[in-house]
Amino acid sequence: MGNIRKRYGANVIGVDFRTVDLKEIHPELTEQALEASLHVVDENRVYRGAGALVRIGRLHPVWRKIVWLYAVPPVRWMADAAYGFVARHRFALSRVFGRTSACEDGSCTVHHPRK
Repeated sequence: MGNIRKRYGANVIGVDFRTVDLKEIHPELTEQALEASLHVVDENRVYRGAGALVRIGRLHPVWRKIVWLYAVPPVRWMADAAYGFVARHRFALSRVFGRTSACEDGSCTVHHPRK
């Protein structure tokens, strides 16, 4: 999450959902949903998956020039499908692309569900 702070400063706050009370952030958030996809809460509205990436992209100096394309239905459908595929296979894909260990700050560590 250190990369988020470096890139976006105070505009985006990364939160490890395993360390906070989710209901304090937003009542719709559940651990199961957060395990499945990225979530962004902005002005009390929850964005998920590709929509969450687009919301963050609006703050980036380069990405904000193209994220408007997400509003075009075929682009949105393709982005949502691609995000879903990557999210479901993220651990296998990380091995394919050479990730064999946790990131320095532990953010890439595989967390097993709480019992």
